[in-house]
Amino acid sequence: MPMFFLTVWLAAGIQSSPDYEAGRAFYQELEYEQALFRFQKLLLSPELEDEDRAQVSMWVGLCFAGTGDLVSAERAFVDAYVTDPEVAMPLADPPPAVARLAEQARASAAQRRAEQNAAPAPADPAPAPAPAPAPAPAESDGFATVPLAAGSTMAAAGVVVLLGSAVAAGVGAVLFIEAAALAQDPNNFAGDVLGLVNQSNQLLVGASVAGVAGAVVTAGGLGLVAIGVFAPEIVAFE
Repeated sequence: MPMFFLTVWLAAGIQSSPDYEAGRAFYQELEYEQALFRFQKLLLSPELEDEDRAQVSMWVGLCFAGTGDLVSAERAFVDAYVTDPEVAMPLADPPPAVARLAEQARASAAQRRAEQNAAPAPADPAPAPAPAPAPAPAESDGFATVPLAAGSTMAAAGVVVLLGSAVAAGVGAVLFIEAAALAQDPNNFAGDVLGLVNQSNQLLVGASVAGVAGAVVTAGGLGLVAIGVFAPEIVAFE
């Protein structure tokens, strides 16, 4: 529909609309589906006034009732009465079933308007809770960190020395046993036996010294670790 004609029939009222006149004519000829198409087309116009929209919705209800779809007919009547409670029935003498359906729709529309008026206004949403403050970073205790690192290193080194001394002692003991076995055989040279004994003694002495040193280093490392662990608690207690 050209904009000029749209403006003219809107200003003059719904009765001057070609679709409205065509819809009424189709309804009088019992062409309910053709009439329904024209009236529903009118409802798509956003410029339609409430009074005219309610009148067209009544015609939509009549068309649905003519096709036998009473559910859709009552829904259209309710929409009409919600839009304009004073809208009149387009037919002067509607069928009794249609008149009763329209009265039921009027009551349903009144109840819907009452519920809408009684509905409380939506409450403002509660403000979002403030984010929890980030935990403060733990203060680093330099006095405790240094003994922990140094003590761990010393303790590890001491353990390694102890293991080395244990290996050396084991090798020395094996050499000593081999020397004792060679000494039992008169065919072996005394120099060979003496050499094995000297090697065994050296290994055993070295293992002893290494064992003592490893024990000392390990003990010292564990002591530093203990200082690093318990020093902060002692300072805090004081």
